[in-house]
Amino acid sequence: MDESLRNASEDEQENTSSDITKVGRNRHSPYQITRLEEIFTKLTHPDDKQRCEIGKELGLETKQVKFWFQNKRTQQKVQNEKADTVALRAENEKISNENKQMREQLKTMLCSSCDGKNNHADHEIAMQQLRLENARLKQEHERISKLIARNMENDEKPSLGDNVRLGVGSSSRVPLVSGRRSEIEKAMMLETGIAAKEELLKLLCPNMPFWVKSQVDQRLVLHQQNYESVFPKVNHFNGAKARVESSKDARIVKIQAMQLVDMFLDSEKWANLFPTIVTKAQTIEVLERGSTESRSGAMLLMYEEMHVLSPLVAFREFRFLRYCVQLDPSTWVIANVSYDFLKENESHSSIWMFPSGCIIHQVSSDSSQVSWVEHVEVVDKIRAHPLYRDLVQSNVAFGAERWVLELQRMCERIFTFETKHLSVYDCGVVTLPEAKRSIMQLSNRMVKDLCGVLSMLTKPEFPENFIDADYNGIRLSVRKNGGLNEPSNVSIVVGASSAPFPLPSKILFDFLKDPSRRFEWDVICHGDPWHKVAHISTGNHFSNYISIIQPMEAPPPEGVVIIQECFINPLGSYVVYSPVNIPELNIAFNGQDSSTVSLLSSGFVITEDSHSLFNARISNRNGGTSAKPRGSLLTVAFQILMSNAEVVNLEHAAAAVNSLINTTVDNIRDALFKI
Repeated sequence: MDESLRNASEDEQENTSSDITKVGRNRHSPYQITRLEEIFTKLTHPDDKQRCEIGKELGLETKQVKFWFQNKRTQQKVQNEKADTVALRAENEKISNENKQMREQLKTMLCSSCDGKNNHADHEIAMQQLRLENARLKQEHERISKLIARNMENDEKPSLGDNVRLGVGSSSRVPLVSGRRSEIEKAMMLETGIAAKEELLKLLCPNMPFWVKSQVDQRLVLHQQNYESVFPKVNHFNGAKARVESSKDARIVKIQAMQLVDMFLDSEKWANLFPTIVTKAQTIEVLERGSTESRSGAMLLMYEEMHVLSPLVAFREFRFLRYCVQLDPSTWVIANVSYDFLKENESHSSIWMFPSGCIIHQVSSDSSQVSWVEHVEVVDKIRAHPLYRDLVQSNVAFGAERWVLELQRMCERIFTFETKHLSVYDCGVVTLPEAKRSIMQLSNRMVKDLCGVLSMLTKPEFPENFIDADYNGIRLSVRKNGGLNEPSNVSIVVGASSAPFPLPSKILFDFLKDPSRRFEWDVICHGDPWHKVAHISTGNHFSNYISIIQPMEAPPPEGVVIIQECFINPLGSYVVYSPVNIPELNIAFNGQDSSTVSLLSSGFVITEDSHSLFNARISNRNGGTSAKPRGSLLTVAFQILMSNAEVVNLEHAAAAVNSLINTTVDNIRDALFKI
């Protein structure tokens, strides 16, 4: 009893002399600690009013609450600093080991031209390159360290209105405050981009045994065992439906390297550069702008949608980092990679991009070599249609070859557009270079419109104006008319269908692009012959051109003609067209801005079926011709205007489109198979 009184007296004295000592001696109950931890996950800097409310709830004094939160923040800061120190030490050790390995490789480097003896001059050059690379890596490492240190010094205090999102565990999941990205997260994204760039450089190194030819079609694919021996495999998806796609290709394109780099780092130009592949592209955030002159060091967070031009193939979407580095005065590397933070917050994603991208090397004053790698992990939530399954799963539909050949075609088109004179292949009523460029712009808009229409049929672009139905194998949509010069009392009915066709794609392509045979399949010709009155070449391939087509009997001044563009890429061949009013087309003929000319794009996409593609590759490899029959996949897409009253009943609109598509396909079949 006396001992208790003595203790109480001592406590009383301490209370009057030091509140801090009291706080330090009194221990919180397990419940109080648990509750304080819960509050801390949501609110790290309570103000006076909030501390008072917490104290009342838990039976603590305001100063006790204040000191607990101060101690907790200090403890968390120390833990983060330790984790970052370990990460930086590991990164430093990694750079040192890579440096050491490169030195060892240089010691054993043999030169075939000197019978295995090391050449001293070459060795010195290689050592100098190694020193430059080592210095660059150190600079990147120091930059990341400074960003982390700066973040640790900034002990930001969020306002009461802030939406605080806290990470859990290590600093790899950093809180986002008020929608702003923290410096430490930017540093980690930069580190992810640097690592992706280093992996991409190794994948494109000619002396590394990462790539082998596929036994199916002779395309280059990753040798998984060799790849995983250097880069440990990480499975982002589980289950039997998950698979890895990889491919590599390289081509010469007619464009300067710096011009191409600028286009890759502009989402709008990027989408325009690949109209048959990229439906939509957007720069979500510019993390680093890079050098003004070379764009080296630029890093973007981007979004894109990719498609195959058929209503039977679902689109793919990515959110990824794009990192650009200039390796030397004539060479750039652009690396793309998915990022963990995005994956955690986009659980619906069904595709993950491993380090991919390209090296762009200037080889002449107007040409560059582009070496491309595509490497993704995919899980098919919706299995591809049997007609396209092999094309999708064999790196044809989304592989590196498709990217670089489409880039090659578009660079030729850009070069032709920028030429200040007409080509020797250009002929007809287009006689001015300005008119040629205006018509090329008009036709490019027409092609993009058709690509957008076919993509819309797999995912509505205008949900509030979109009706969607499958009608006898035809994918159908109806959307309100929203064009600049288009009436508001009509709607656009869009229909498309894909089906096998038992003829090689070249026969179909040659038939559909021939104006003299157009009357055999196009119902608007009414059986009358048409002819070409203008021809504008868009590249080196003789089948890549724009034409103006009209009836043999010249239409009246207020009549209608057809603008048509046809071209070939690795996935197939395309014939895209639209009726155009002659008064509007005269705007382009005069070399004026053609952006106000009304278009209603329709057309055909002809794809060699997968078996024919594989047989053709094997046949070319063996130097012979394939004896196996070859077939095609024909996609037909139409847009037609109908009054709003007509499309109120979806069945009526569906029947109209169904009739038009079936009649057209039957006409094509009759024309090509008639005796």
